[in-house]
Amino acid sequence: MNRRALLAALAIAPWWARAEGRGKRVVIVHAFAKTEAQTTSHARWFKAEGWIVGDNLALEYVALQLVEDPELAERKAREIVASKPDAIIVESDHPVLFKKLTRDIPLVFANLWFDPVRLGLVEAYNRPGGNMTGTAIPPIDRTWQTAVQLRPGMKRIGVLYEDTLKDPYRKEMRITLGGIASRLRLEMVEIAVRPSAPWAEVERRIRALNVDAIDVGISDAVAWKHELMRFLVRSRIVGVWGDAFDVRDGGLFAVNSDGRRGFYEAVRMTGRILHGASPSQMPVQFVRAIHTSINLDTAKAMGIEVPASVLAGADLVYP
Repeated sequence: MNRRALLAALAIAPWWARAEGRGKRVVIVHAFAKTEAQTTSHARWFKAEGWIVGDNLALEYVALQLVEDPELAERKAREIVASKPDAIIVESDHPVLFKKLTRDIPLVFANLWFDPVRLGLVEAYNRPGGNMTGTAIPPIDRTWQTAVQLRPGMKRIGVLYEDTLKDPYRKEMRITLGGIASRLRLEMVEIAVRPSAPWAEVERRIRALNVDAIDVGISDAVAWKHELMRFLVRSRIVGVWGDAFDVRDGGLFAVNSDGRRGFYEAVRMTGRILHGASPSQMPVQFVRAIHTSINLDTAKAMGIEVPASVLAGADLVYP
């Protein structure tokens, strides 16, 4: 298949109108727009499982912004289910929504940050027992362990997140991160913020909490993200960031999981399901590969001497 044909096959089509004779149909539900490189990779991974986009497989991408407009997201999710695809790959924080909407269509979650058993998505990791399985990211104690190494003696860590996070995810976050805090003997405080809140308000709240570190869980769409980054450096508060791009832009460090690997495994699982395998018997796959990045200029500006053990374990070092 040439490049033009491949792009045509990957283009978002009217996903409620199912064409005949196209073989299997998979809807990929995501929170953010996919790049050409990502969609090309997805097609290649499916091909390795015997499914060729534009031949015996149709891939359709649907973006759902659940946190921004829950009612619209649920309406679109119901339309996806009503269109009866052969499988749905669900990214971001959408699996609980789709689990409520169908018990028949195979559902594969990708890079789930929360415990799928506690969320009620599967009965057990090894035997999911229903129509859903997928890939999940286990809690990474190393993230906060690195923060403790960079700021010895730290006692109090804040978890900054957008107040659009809904239950059961909010409860699951408290259980997961609270467990890590307990193991490291840290006091954890939550900082739920409105994405539209003025920076001055956010700054006042952070100052009042007197934290040694902040785990930053906000999206790139938040207007004051870079102001927060500069404030943490000035205040010598250890910033725990989401990915290497944040560190490149001036954040202190990040420890993140290999999301690409997680999605690759989700595609492989979906390919097997299309061949007749049952998600009920397909164990949940845990993404254990992690990447660490650190910015030495930022560390120097904060008066932090980066331990040799942290440098030795870093995959990316800036500058």
